[in-house]
Amino acid sequence: MLALKNYNFKKLVYSAFFTSLIILGGFISIPIGFVPIILADFFIMVSASFQSPIGSLVSIILYILLGLLGLPVFAGGKAGLSVITGPTGGFVIGYVFLSFLMSLMLYNKDYKKKNIAWYLISALVSNAVLYFIGTISLMHNLSLNLEKALKIAVLPFIFGSILKIFISYLLYKKIEIKI
Repeated sequence: MLALKNYNFKKLVYSAFFTSLIILGGFISIPIGFVPIILADFFIMVSASFQSPIGSLVSIILYILLGLLGLPVFAGGKAGLSVITGPTGGFVIGYVFLSFLMSLMLYNKDYKKKNIAWYLISALVSNAVLYFIGTISLMHNLSLNLEKALKIAVLPFIFGSILKIFISYLLYKKIEIKI
């Protein structure tokens, strides 16, 4: 059950830890145009794998709030509202959906098998939502058609996203905790 009443100090510390990993992933940035290659999405998937949907949501909201407050936590050390309202802002907003949806799909106390098929489905669906929101934002902010936006914001990143999904699954399978 999703409830804040079960969200205690220990879980808050874990959420802060995962927020710091997401920030670290944003600093690992390779600019290749409007949308850089970063590892923040990888750490968001890791966070979603190990935390409840509430914990995962707290981690990503904390990340976004820190960036909005001016701390340089977004990709390439950027910060502020201009990142959220800019061409790649849809990806930052999409992180909320990636985090919460993936965690929601994986969060089940009876689910002990750590089945790769279900993990892949949850990660692929969640990443598709991230790409959808990010692509729509890019189209809006840069006045692009769908084909051009997909060439800029999706196609160059598909292989990397699949690789990040598989590596996050390996961590999920190897580490036996659920926060």
